[in-house]
Amino acid sequence: MTASAPIAFDVFFDYQCPFVYRAAGLIDAVRRSGRRDIDVRWRYFSLTQVNSKDDGWTVWGAPASDNVRGRRRDLADPRIYDALARDHSEAVSELGVFGTPTLVFADGASAYVRLSEPVEGEGAVEVFDRLLSVAASEPRILEIKRPRRPVPV
Repeated sequence: MTASAPIAFDVFFDYQCPFVYRAAGLIDAVRRSGRRDIDVRWRYFSLTQVNSKDDGWTVWGAPASDNVRGRRRDLADPRIYDALARDHSEAVSELGVFGTPTLVFADGASAYVRLSEPVEGEGAVEVFDRLLSVAASEPRILEIKRPRRPVPV
């Protein structure tokens, strides 16, 4: 991977998700390093919506009077809700997104990513490159999940 090759991908996010915060920090650290050219398009995915038990209800269609987790009252413009609905619906129906953050690359490869801790400085580029080598470059690896040992009480 060369420093001059742009790396384009979408990140589906819910702003309340702590794992999105960590991924955004990683992306920001990589950008600030100047060692990778990253083109990120941030796209909405509602964890409140995906976890809803009501099949006919939507975050973007709920009345303004509803106190909906994950919906900010400052989103008064209905066009914003249209865009949020479009992003979320595409994520679920066309891309199979189930959680945040999910990175979707230009060739369709994608990965749901949970960083265990924030990554800063020089280590950010190394972690990002390793993430890309699996998430964007190796389609035969479907899932990696590390068990966490219980903490003794």
